[in-house]
Formats: sequence, structure tokens, C-alpha cells
Amino acid sequence: MQATTANALAKLERRVGSLDEYVCDRLGYGTPQELHKYFSAEQVDACALAIANLEKRSGFIIGDQTGIGKGRVVAATIRYAKLTGRVPIFVTKDTPLYGDMIRDLRDINLRRFRPFVTNSTLSLPLPDGRVLQTSPQFH
Repeated sequence: MQATTANALAKLERRVGSLDEYVCDRLGYGTPQELHKYFSAEQVDACALAIANLEKRSGFIIGDQTGIGKGRVVAATIRYAKLTGRVPIFVTKDTPLYGDMIRDLRDINLRRFRPFVTNSTLSLPLPDGRVLQTSPQFH
């Protein structure tokens, strides 16, 4: 997988130039230094590949091990979707991951995000004291 990933990153960099600048531009951060306040180098690479695939109207699977930052990459794709007028949809099997995603969105400085929860009976306390609840239309 390492060789395949390296090849994909090199090919993308030949097409778009610096991956840091590409992701910085697509996610609306002012400088690569600002981008790196929110994302590690590995996460920037994953974001670049994910965004490039979205721009080609294709999908992207994140297969990283635990602790690498899959949530941050998903948060970045949600940020990208919002900035480009798309409707992001996040679904998970494990209810607590909704709270984790809200935290990741806040941690990458996406503050103006109101989730529309469709779970039938969700009431999940968030780290900032708010409660993520099922949208009133679904009660």
C-alpha cells in the first residue's frame, strides 16, 4: 500500500502542485502554516487525495489504523463540502462517533455547522456542554 499511496500522491502533486497549498486553498485556510495548526502531514496527504477524488466526482476510502486521524480527514471533507455548496452526510454505526465528529469539526475551525440528526432517539452530550439531539422533524 505504501508504494501505491506514494505514487498517487506524486501523481496528484504533479497535477496540482504543492499538496499543502492545494489543501489550504480548497479548505479555505489562509496559509499552509494555518492548515498545519489543524492537520498533520499524513492528514493533509489524505485530504488532498480525498478532495481530488471529490473533484473528479469519485469516492475515497480512508483505511488508516486507529489514531492516525480519520475523523479529521472526514471533518475536512465536510468542510470542503460546505465551502463548495454541497450537502455533507455523515453516518456512523456507533452513536458516540457523532460527538467525536462534532469535536473534530470544531477542532479544524468549522464553527458554523448545524447537524441535522435523523436518528430516532439521539440525545448525546457534547464536550462543549451542548446536547446533540434528534431533529424535531423526526420526533
